[in-house]
Amino acid sequence: MQKFKTYLEKPLKGITVIELPFNAAEIFNIKKGTIRVYGKINGIDYRNKLISRGNGKYVMSVDKKMQKRIGFCGDKIEIEISMQLDESAMYGSGDRTSIKSESCNVDVLTAIKSRRSIRVFTSKDVEKSKIETILEAGFCAPNAKGKRPWHFLVTKNKDFLSKIADSNNHKSFNTANCCIIVCGDKNMEGINEFLLEDCSTSAQNILLAAQGLGLGAVWCGLLKTCSRYKYILDYFNVPNKIIPIAVIALGYPAEKKENTPRYDGTKVHWEVW
Repeated sequence: MQKFKTYLEKPLKGITVIELPFNAAEIFNIKKGTIRVYGKINGIDYRNKLISRGNGKYVMSVDKKMQKRIGFCGDKIEIEISMQLDESAMYGSGDRTSIKSESCNVDVLTAIKSRRSIRVFTSKDVEKSKIETILEAGFCAPNAKGKRPWHFLVTKNKDFLSKIADSNNHKSFNTANCCIIVCGDKNMEGINEFLLEDCSTSAQNILLAAQGLGLGAVWCGLLKTCSRYKYILDYFNVPNKIIPIAVIALGYPAEKKENTPRYDGTKVHWEVW
């Protein structure tokens, strides 16, 4: 971990940045690619990426939210920084392991066409092996530039599920056996659109895998303004820049929904065929 003191002041133009007093690529032994770091500024947690200015010089931006948290109002102030490499957010980070997956006899097109949102579940426990198989499907989703910016929070805590159910009238969580919260790492994928797209493809894979394994699931979106969003952050003590995107209730279905045609030719626009 690197520790240093410096001053923060408003630039004459452009963004507010901190200049690093060392060559970050050498210190953190990074030969190429974006360097992502975390630590504290005046005791306040941060996660961010470094900006190279060439010749071994690096800076780190300080957004308005962080400026407010550290009490910076534009006047020059002294700040104390701790910084270390955010290995979990670096490209290619994490393990790649194979698990013993549950077998599935449902072909992919049948799973896609038969999937419905299930909101009532039985009391039967979902086996851990099935949850791991579902999560593996989530990890197999397409993603921008292979960054894999997702994290999955999994819980069977009934108090938590009940709180989620009450927070926005999502009664499906009262009978759900567990839930999977799909989160995106904004420090790994800084483009909001890509972050949402990557986590959404992962959530869809999770839903289809659940369908193929004979389970029921329902995807509930999350808005930063809703009460359950803040509850999730507080309950799991979610790190800075980890963004909950979707919460999925999971269990054995206690309701059956009919398959109905979905194809709508009025919304298909052929150029030439």
